[in-house]
Amino acid sequence: MTIKAAFFDIDGTLFSHKSNRVPPSTETAIKNLREKGIITSICTGRHSAEVERLDLGSLVFDYVITLNGQMVRDGKGKIIKAFPFKDEDLKNIKELFDEKKTAIMAVEEDDLYLNIVTEAAIMANAAVSIPLPRTGMLSGKPIYQLICYGSVEEIGQVTEKLNAKAVWWNEQSVDVIPLEGGKDRGIKALLETLGLRNDEIIVFGDGMNDVPMFALTPYSVAMGNAIDEVKTNAAYVTNDIDDDGIYNALKHFNVI
Repeated sequence: MTIKAAFFDIDGTLFSHKSNRVPPSTETAIKNLREKGIITSICTGRHSAEVERLDLGSLVFDYVITLNGQMVRDGKGKIIKAFPFKDEDLKNIKELFDEKKTAIMAVEEDDLYLNIVTEAAIMANAAVSIPLPRTGMLSGKPIYQLICYGSVEEIGQVTEKLNAKAVWWNEQSVDVIPLEGGKDRGIKALLETLGLRNDEIIVFGDGMNDVPMFALTPYSVAMGNAIDEVKTNAAYVTNDIDDDGIYNALKHFNVI
């Protein structure tokens, strides 16, 4: 096989929330990829501002896919492709945001803010080392993702009204994106731009929002710290993030 690009989730894949750092073996592995001319890309549910605030050590990436595939940028921040909610969804988003029955974070290209602060929002953001953003009113700018906090019932009412896709990343929080959205959408857009095939990439992840990108390629890797449902959807299960998971998987596939 010839791998020409590698895609990495951040939380629980690149960045360990146990040690609050990128494992040294991961830094070595990605450095080796870049030395071999293999394209490297982040593929995360996070906003670009959250990625910039996170200490990723010496890591350098050619591309950054954020917001669960809704935004694709090059390493300098230039937007290559973007997929906001459609205009017909914005009325319902405004109603849900303004009524403040559920804590909702609106995610725009360069900003993100909450309608209300709740305990669920505080706890969920703290779990992934994200500072709680400010509260605010909808600006009228394109919205690429919502993050909802609360019970399954509360969040279900939001996704039903929007007819959108929900990806849980915490017991009380979920990313909400258009039905056609997902990390696979962002990767496919970038592959089209680069002229690469699906079988020329390898992908790494540990969460349910990583499963769609696993289906893109024969070379999908679930971290050892992933839940069983994620592992069963991957071609290969590597070690825990803190046990050289990324490095060992790239060795397994003879990529480095």
